Amino acid sequence: MRVVVFYCLLMLAFCGGLPGSESAAAAMLVSEPAIRVHVGGAVKRPGVYRLPIGSRVAEAIASAGGVARRADLSDLNLAAVLQDGEQFVVPLPAPPGGRVAPALPRHRLSSRVQVLRQRQARVVLNRASVQELQTLPGVGPAMAKRILEVRARLGRFETLDDLREVPGIGVKRLSKLRARLVLD
Repeated sequence: MRVVVFYCLLMLAFCGGLPGSESAAAAMLVSEPAIRVHVGGAVKRPGVYRLPIGSRVAEAIASAGGVARRADLSDLNLAAVLQDGEQFVVPLPAPPGGRVAPALPRHRLSSRVQVLRQRQARVVLNRASVQELQTLPGVGPAMAKRILEVRARLGRFETLDDLREVPGIGVKRLSKLRARLVLD
């Protein structure tokens, strides 16, 4: 970034301008730091928005034209500070008798919704705790302990197939775990 700014300043000073658009270069030199966030779901204009650093969820929703008529904001923390590259989805209410999977970062969700999200989250196999391993399908306290014992013996899992060394994990169980696991 510093090299680009330095180049732009040199071109402005010695050549009287920049190759290409002068207005784009001028905007680059005077623009304030910003983040880009993806706002989706029940908003009037979903898309990627450029906001000042430190912006909050409510400001991103306002940039997207506000919420749609039927938006459900009950599990959304409107005061949460956004990070660059973040995506969040403003949900619609769940249909009667149905449930909608959340599409928000875990730190913004109620504990009820966090539990639903944990059931779908990926687990980092080489760093997971007993509690994290127990969020996997078919893994209870005893199985989680056996996984950690094999990991300690091996030093680390090199492939997901190394889980076959854990007593009680066969081909069938491993196939159910693959979608929820990453090595590092």
